[in-house]
Amino acid sequence: MMTNPKNSTSAFNTSSWTGTILLLSVLSATLVFFWHAPVSQPFEQLKYFLPLHTILETVSVVMAAMIFAVGWHAYVPSRAMNVVLIACGFLAVALLDVGHFMSYIGMPDFVTPGSTSKSIDFWLAARLISALVLLSAISIGWKPFSTARTRYLIATICAAYATLAYWLILFHADLLPDTFIPGTGLTPFKVIAEYVIVLLNIVSAVLLFLFMGNSIADNGYARN
Repeated sequence: MMTNPKNSTSAFNTSSWTGTILLLSVLSATLVFFWHAPVSQPFEQLKYFLPLHTILETVSVVMAAMIFAVGWHAYVPSRAMNVVLIACGFLAVALLDVGHFMSYIGMPDFVTPGSTSKSIDFWLAARLISALVLLSAISIGWKPFSTARTRYLIATICAAYATLAYWLILFHADLLPDTFIPGTGLTPFKVIAEYVIVLLNIVSAVLLFLFMGNSIADNGYARN
């Protein structure tokens, strides 16, 4: 039986935020520095950028697939649905990230010739569903599925999302807004889409910060 959050020990009373705040400050300062520093991007002239990009993206795909495998197979009916939701979302992320690095300029044709716009489309689709499932998992509360079949429904929805993205990007790219124009650069749509994804992740971070006062005992997934 889940405990009442009001009776749990607040994380704010038992944890020090000094190290977290320091780490966030350093990372933020580093980001601002490289954003405004008048230097060229360090990878622009890298001779073997494409192999490096492929290796790093492959690692990312493997990690996303592992999140799905662990979250899916660790499920039992008495545990909360949140981890399964994240797991299914990252199954879609893994599938879409494969499309992203396979569509990069210089890679062999992935059904259609690779292009910057095509690669970005897969990247945006992956980042969007990852942001949405994280926000959803945080917002719905820690409770079990009403029926065991619900997790198959979630997995089907996430797989359908990835399938729809592949179908649009590979066969109907003309229906999608432009994300990159050669000779011009990124389009306003791409920039705005990234800001929306960042905003979704910020909301998730804020909610996590607010919910940290609840004991881990309120997390039904922590049982069994």
